[in-house]
Formats: sequence, structure tokens, C-alpha cells
Amino acid sequence: MLLHCPICGSETFYVDQDAGTIMFSLNAEGQPVDVQPAGAALILDDATVMFCTACSWQGTVDDLLRQV
Repeated sequence: MLLHCPICGSETFYVDQDAGTIMFSLNAEGQPVDVQPAGAALILDDATVMFCTACSWQGTVDDLLRQV
């Protein structure tokens, strides 16, 4: 089971990092899966702001975990 957006239920998120925009999903443990582009060095920590790809939700992994 993947974590989902607390507003719309989407399972796909993105972050803007030095390497550009990286899209991903999160598994039940909060680990990124299906990272695009393939091989991108996605860095997620408690302070990383991520965005839902389907609506206006934004927050951290920690915010998402509390709302699931």
C-alpha cells in the first residue's frame, strides 16, 4: 500500500531539487518508489517540501505520515 495525498488521494508527488523536478510515490514505510526520471538522486528528509501532482497539497513526508 502506498501513502496518498490527504486532500485528493493521489499517490504521486514531486520535489524540485538541484537536479530538477523529480516525481515519485511513497510506499507504506514512507520510502520513495517509482522515481522519475529513473536514477535521479532523490533526497527526502523531514524538512523536504513535496507537492502532490494532482492538487494543491504541499507538505513534508512527516506531514503526510501524520494524516494517513
